[in-house]
Amino acid sequence: MTTAKLAYLLAANWLGYLMRVRPRVERGTLVVFDRYFLDGLIDPRRYRLPPSCGWLVALVESLLPKPDLYVVLDAPATVLQERKQEVTPIEAARQCREYRRLAEVLTNAVLVDAAQPLARVVDEVVERSIERHLARYREVSWSV
Repeated sequence: MTTAKLAYLLAANWLGYLMRVRPRVERGTLVVFDRYFLDGLIDPRRYRLPPSCGWLVALVESLLPKPDLYVVLDAPATVLQERKQEVTPIEAARQCREYRRLAEVLTNAVLVDAAQPLARVVDEVVERSIERHLARYREVSWSV
């Protein structure tokens, strides 16, 4: 069942990318997702995936189209628990560590301190992360 679900997600992600995302990006539209497939590696329970199939999730993830930029919102687990209690404090702390590790490993990731006031977080995401990324992209595009 897990294999069929992951095959479906692989096909659905590619179909959505080719039909919806890529045409918009080619027209210069910024496309933002609040979650991405890598979340399945860090929080398999959210996607109803058994933890034992992590290698299969990683394989499927390696076959998917990749975002140009990952913005990882980071805050201490205690702050997250104050905002939402979706998972236990221990699980929240584990996920925070895993997302920080992910942001360090990905070359196109930015780690943003989400414990700040909302206006600062938005400013850092938009101005310091997305706009900086787009500026570098434009420089590369023009120099090619």
